Amino acid sequence: MQLFLPSNEAKRVKALERYELLDETPTHELDDLTFLAAQICQTPVALITFVGANEQWVKCRIGWSVTSTPLDVSFCTYTILQSDLLMVCDACTDERFATNPLVTGEPYIRFYAGVPLITSDGYALGSLCVIDYVPRRLNVEQKQALSMLGRQVIAQLEARLPMTERKQAEEELRRTHELYRRAIEAADAVPYQKEYSTDSFVFMGETIQKITGYTATEMTSALLDQISIETIMRGETEGLSEEEALRRIRLGEFYRWRCDSLIRTRTGEERWIADTSVEMCDEYGKPSGSIGIVMDITDRKRAEMELKESNRRLAEALAELRQTQQQLIQQERLRAVGTMASGIAHDFNNMLAPILGFTELLLLRPESCHDEKETRYLKAIHMAAQSAAGVISRLREFYRFRDGTEPQLPVDLPIVIEQAILLTQPHWKDQALASGIPVRVEADLQPVPIIKGSKSELQEMLTNLILNAVDAL
Repeated sequence: MQLFLPSNEAKRVKALERYELLDETPTHELDDLTFLAAQICQTPVALITFVGANEQWVKCRIGWSVTSTPLDVSFCTYTILQSDLLMVCDACTDERFATNPLVTGEPYIRFYAGVPLITSDGYALGSLCVIDYVPRRLNVEQKQALSMLGRQVIAQLEARLPMTERKQAEEELRRTHELYRRAIEAADAVPYQKEYSTDSFVFMGETIQKITGYTATEMTSALLDQISIETIMRGETEGLSEEEALRRIRLGEFYRWRCDSLIRTRTGEERWIADTSVEMCDEYGKPSGSIGIVMDITDRKRAEMELKESNRRLAEALAELRQTQQQLIQQERLRAVGTMASGIAHDFNNMLAPILGFTELLLLRPESCHDEKETRYLKAIHMAAQSAAGVISRLREFYRFRDGTEPQLPVDLPIVIEQAILLTQPHWKDQALASGIPVRVEADLQPVPIIKGSKSELQEMLTNLILNAVDAL
């Protein structure tokens, strides 16, 4: 990537050295500003960087492990070329950064927004920036807040100048502190400061009234406890009860913490707030209080609960679908077994047909039997074949699959009756002759409307009715 540097590069680097920044460890003040930048802009990464003569140094960082980067891959070298915020919504589509190794490879930067850290004498030392791994953009309030936080960083740095320069820096610090407070409020965040010794708020932003219905003057630590319904610890304190988390915070085990609280407003409405706090210590290094911001996250919580409920319903639907699928598989298996059994029964029935036919024919012609023993054997064979045919018939009926979708066709009842009589005539006529009983089937067939049904089942029913009636004689 081509490297661009300010026209006053030599003087700029000299000014950077004057602040004696490169070898110092990060301070709590700068850490706090970095943390708040990430919270306000809702990004996983926030950095304070300084652009040296040969590389970029990371002074303070949230969500970032690298302490320095070469200048030719630095986004901040572009930030210090301008006087206002630089925002790259999607680095992959920006020709300045599309081929940058930090974009095409780890950590795959997609979004960047940074403000130059410009000293009172006009030198850009580096930037306060926020980074994300998905394309996005900042709203107007977030842009303003990031710019004001950048001025607060410079104010903190210039407070370290020699005494001859400190008065001007202190005035700038006071002014930017006020702007910083207003910027947080403009971003729908309520700043506050709490003192542990009195368990009271030293300062509470006026916009707390928009969230709770109580004014900043009315809002005390005791009142906040009173209107709190439920508190869920987040971040490093996640999983701890509120009491245990507060106890360990007061012991200094946690430097910063977050929690979500469900509160009841003055009007009785329930709302969710997010509290992000940073610990303050006295001159002896002991925790003395905290500063933080409160934000209304009711809409986000509702969306999370709706998503959770939607996921629950989806899981139930999937479970029901899996159960239905198993039932369909079982039905298909039963259908396959039924089809196979019906086919076997059909083949077996075909083999029984000649046995029944020939034994019946022989029994109807007594002269064909040589003695009583043969007749007895023929009757036994015929009865066994009839029993087997009955079993096969019941087996076919049992395994026949009915799903309510069998076609219903037009049926002419008189024709079906005539065909049933014709088909059964050999049986009942020969049986009547053999027994000496005259049998005659009469049908008074009058025209009837055509019906819809299964012609084969109707014909089978009438056939069985006729044969059973003849056998009963």
